[in-house]
Amino acid sequence: MFETVHRRKDGTFRNVEINAVGVILEGHKYLYTAARDITDRKKAEILLKESETRFKNMFERHSAIMLLVEPVSGSIIDANDSAARFYGYNKSKLCSMNIHEINTLPIEQVRIAREKALNEEQNCINFPHKLASGEERTVEVHSSPINFQEKQILFSIIHDITERKLAEAEIKLKSEELQKANAEKDKFFSIIAHDLRSPFHGFLGLSGLLAEGLSDLTMVEIQEIAVDIKNSATNLFGLLENLLEWSRMQRGLITFDPKTFLLKQKILWNLVSIIDAASIKKIAICYDIPGDIMVSADENMFGGIIRNLVSNAVKFTRKEGKITITANVTLNNSVEISIIDTGIGMNKSMIDNLFRLDVNSCRHGTEGEPSTGLGLIICKDFIEKHGGRFWVESEVGKGSTFKFTLPGQTTASRV
Repeated sequence: MFETVHRRKDGTFRNVEINAVGVILEGHKYLYTAARDITDRKKAEILLKESETRFKNMFERHSAIMLLVEPVSGSIIDANDSAARFYGYNKSKLCSMNIHEINTLPIEQVRIAREKALNEEQNCINFPHKLASGEERTVEVHSSPINFQEKQILFSIIHDITERKLAEAEIKLKSEELQKANAEKDKFFSIIAHDLRSPFHGFLGLSGLLAEGLSDLTMVEIQEIAVDIKNSATNLFGLLENLLEWSRMQRGLITFDPKTFLLKQKILWNLVSIIDAASIKKIAICYDIPGDIMVSADENMFGGIIRNLVSNAVKFTRKEGKITITANVTLNNSVEISIIDTGIGMNKSMIDNLFRLDVNSCRHGTEGEPSTGLGLIICKDFIEKHGGRFWVESEVGKGSTFKFTLPGQTTASRV
């Protein structure tokens, strides 16, 4: 069998495929030939070859990362120069590899993706691809089946979208932070609108009672009203102090100036203003703090932490309850401080929401004392500013323990 060109009567030329066999007929040898016009086939082959040549030139020279992949096994049949540069292998090495050596997803997951691309069910998917250097990049792979050299293969165009994905993640994070900031802002204004209004209503009512009916009141009644006004003023002052502290903290206006001081002495000094509130409810405040323990902390922040936590314990402890403040030095020379109360306690859901401004975790104390939850959030921020930890252990009806750590040292360790 061979191919040749025949000229027809009209002068046109046709490609012909000749099949010839020798035969013997009546003692004579003859050559039996059969001719088939293959002109159209030859044109198709030429067009296909030209198409493959154009594809090959485009494939090789294109700046996009391109691979030809065998769809069943995942073998890389061919790769262009851009792919070799991107993956960090020379072309001969890359063309001897399997796609599973590049794609870090499970083999079965990648096989299913190839099958979907082959059936044109899903032609675009993101993958993690590993480079020769070991670096992992996120890529967007567009794969489509094509016929190439009489075989059906996957033609994949690959885009490195690592930076885009990082930018998207950053935008998502910023969006979440913005939502959180908005929630905190809304909570902040809610506190101002609601919790500041209540004490002022108390002031207005009590002062109105004094202004309009002073002559009809006994000294005992006047004294009771005065006590109520004092309690309202104390609660209002504490709330205002927390609001201002939180506002300054959010704006970055609070300076951080840690100093070393004796722990017990500083705690006692900061609790002077809280003793009265504890005495009214007949709550005993006990101490188990070695006198030589020292901490390194910002004095103003430390005072805010202690006042908030102890006043919180007083607020949620019933009359004749007990609050114990303990401290001990841990193995890493931090100081662990605990405020333990015999109060009403909390369930797990309440504990989980303690440090979230976007969740309403407020409740009144055992004597109806107002609470915003802002003080605990301030404490947490202050403690973390020192590199410490803050956590809560509590059970409904069995009290709560608020624990935190600060950098510290004992006098013995300094000798």
